[in-house]
Amino acid sequence: MKLRIPYSAALCLVSVFCLAQSDRDFVLPSDPSAEVISFDVRGGESLPHPGPLLIIRADGSVRVLGANLPPTPIIIESKISASQLQSLLRSIINEQNFFGFNPVAVDGEMRKAQGPKILTDVQDTVIRIHLADREHEVEFHGLLQNARFYPGIKSLNELLVIQNRLYELRAELRAAGSR
Repeated sequence: MKLRIPYSAALCLVSVFCLAQSDRDFVLPSDPSAEVISFDVRGGESLPHPGPLLIIRADGSVRVLGANLPPTPIIIESKISASQLQSLLRSIINEQNFFGFNPVAVDGEMRKAQGPKILTDVQDTVIRIHLADREHEVEFHGLLQNARFYPGIKSLNELLVIQNRLYELRAELRAAGSR
């Protein structure tokens, strides 16, 4: 006797499996001090600063580069819970497809759309995610400006959402650290 599963039922099972996969915790590096998320902006009109604006380690410890950059930057050490870190990773990786971001492909889409815009005095966004089994770093020039010029490029807007979320987290931790 052959078991026949209708196509719609099979598709439903695959969807449930994929949804369950997206809710699983990401496996972090075994070294608790390993950087899992790193976020920085460089160049443009930003002041030079010592290291990334935000670093989140595997143990949830966080380093935030605070205000009063050169000559004496303020560094705030904080901590987020394991569930907060996993939630942030799910948002960045699953919802905003960080590992799928390809700057060369985005550049090609921008050229096809209208040709590249000449941007001056804009920042480079640098985001790095490091898990136990994979890592990805994106450096993108003029993210905010390009996302405004090319609103139809989905991956560009996803990267902007990630940048904005990391800026928000940095602001929250800076505010909590200044109390």
